[in-house]
Amino acid sequence: MSWSEPPRRLLLTWLLGLGGCGLQPIYSREEAQKVLPVLAAIDVTQIYGRRGQYLRGYLLDEFNPGGVHSTPDYQLDLVLSEESNALAIQLDNTPTRVNLVLGAVFTLRRRSDGAVVFDSAVRRIVSYNVRSDPYATLITEQDAEQRAAREVARQIRTQLSLYFAKQAA
Repeated sequence: MSWSEPPRRLLLTWLLGLGGCGLQPIYSREEAQKVLPVLAAIDVTQIYGRRGQYLRGYLLDEFNPGGVHSTPDYQLDLVLSEESNALAIQLDNTPTRVNLVLGAVFTLRRRSDGAVVFDSAVRRIVSYNVRSDPYATLITEQDAEQRAAREVARQIRTQLSLYFAKQAA
């Protein structure tokens, strides 16, 4: 008997139990054929500001990774909220670490009649270091903005994917 047998049995038991609870992956072959075309038909409205442009670009990539041309059936409206909080402060009152909080309230509307089909909000917190060199701090801040926007876009995609998977079922 090897050391790997008990973990394999435990994993197999866990997977069988998980299958019995009704869990269905939203990106399985059948679900993906229902959800992905609907996501590709979402038009994201313009969002102003650098962080808004990052978010819009990531959303377009998340909704339509293949770049398939489709007629937009839905319109996604977003309102961003941004906040920076000093997390670590030195004795001379200069911050050395900052939390960037990026939030988005979004509404998905059907283009044919303007009806709201889904609305929600997401929020992500990312941190970055403040350096003595202003250029290095600028680069780390922009990287944090991009990471926050990417995570917000993924959360929005996940929520909308779950919504459309439920509608298709």
